[in-house]
Amino acid sequence: MNLLKDILLQLFFLFLPVFLYYHFDNKYQHHISEFKRQWTFFLYCAVSVLICMHFPIELQDGYVFNLAFIPVILSILYGGYLSGILTILLIFVYPLFSTGSTSFLFIFLTVPFIVLLPTFLQPRWKGYHKNKKYLLSFLIITVKLPIYFVFILYKGISGDLLGPDIYVSALLCWLILCLSLFLLIYFIEYCLDLGNLRKQLKRMRRLQHVTSIATDVSDEVHKPLTMVKGFTQLLGAEQNKTNREYVPIILSELDRAESIIHSYLNLAKSSETFPAKSLSSKELMEEVMDRLHTYAANNHIQLNGGPLRNLRLRGNMELLSESFTSILKICMDAMPASGGKIDVKNFRRGNDVIFEIVDVEGKMKEATLHLLENYQYPSENIHNDQVNAAFSILFAHYGDIEVKRGFFRSNVIQLTLPAYIRKRNQLNHRFVSP
Repeated sequence: MNLLKDILLQLFFLFLPVFLYYHFDNKYQHHISEFKRQWTFFLYCAVSVLICMHFPIELQDGYVFNLAFIPVILSILYGGYLSGILTILLIFVYPLFSTGSTSFLFIFLTVPFIVLLPTFLQPRWKGYHKNKKYLLSFLIITVKLPIYFVFILYKGISGDLLGPDIYVSALLCWLILCLSLFLLIYFIEYCLDLGNLRKQLKRMRRLQHVTSIATDVSDEVHKPLTMVKGFTQLLGAEQNKTNREYVPIILSELDRAESIIHSYLNLAKSSETFPAKSLSSKELMEEVMDRLHTYAANNHIQLNGGPLRNLRLRGNMELLSESFTSILKICMDAMPASGGKIDVKNFRRGNDVIFEIVDVEGKMKEATLHLLENYQYPSENIHNDQVNAAFSILFAHYGDIEVKRGFFRSNVIQLTLPAYIRKRNQLNHRFVSP
């Protein structure tokens, strides 16, 4: 009974800091930087480490262990490299100032092997499926099992009399660590899913606003556009060489603008679906790159877009092209006058197609990263109609945007859109319907 009580107490020491962290993270996530987020995650993990090591679990045969390794693993996988390094330093330093039964030798032998796999998995951990995360966490903890036996063998060689029950205790400790890590990962993933649902609700409010202003925009846009088109046609009727050369170009651009506005208004007026068709992600990005090639060269920006994968999407090519062009132009405008380097990639992850805009040299302005990371439509602080239209088109296609900042790596802006699913396959409610 005492063993069960100790295990539940250790789990409480693990769950409470994680619960508090994700509660405040969902509440204040728009007001902290990546550096502050990692520091905050470390502080919550540090509380778990210190309390777990100070109040260990005692087995009947006198074997003592704790669950302090779990916050170390979570700090790397979900916090980041900075959070992980600080937590590892803490677990090394604590035994030096503690008079308890925690063995510094055992920690010194165990921690390097425990953190190797999480360190390698950290950049890709967020994109893994939950079942794969459970499997990988099982492998992470399993690494500790042979270290248990080596340490027991070392104690036996050094003269300590150890009975056969010590191996059973080692297996029991490994089983408790596995189950505890599974529970923590399940709880964290549950909190992240709640955060994603919260973002979806915000996105629905943005689309409701777009729908509410659709009629007013239609009246305000079509009248002046029709007038400009009519006067341009009158100019083209004059027998003038200049008019004959430029008027057809002007009319073609006006027709294109009218088509885009018409598609956008149809998108805004529809509550759930809008006319869409299957399109190629490669063709979409090639069109965007062609538009911005000259602009990038004039601003001393090296824009690389290859090799691009030919993945299938469902949506409106003209609208998505305008949206991606505007977002990529925002990224280029955030570069310094000396220029920079931007790579564009695309790949598929599950039911989503991911487009990555990579700030290779990390020169993008902090204000722009903050805008892309925390944009909400409508925004009282942003009066740029092009920016608002770009984001509303992306959200209307059930897309999403995410910014990944790096200390030792490039900044990455991820644009996510639902992939094209054939009718014979199971449909996903997130997809844009035809």
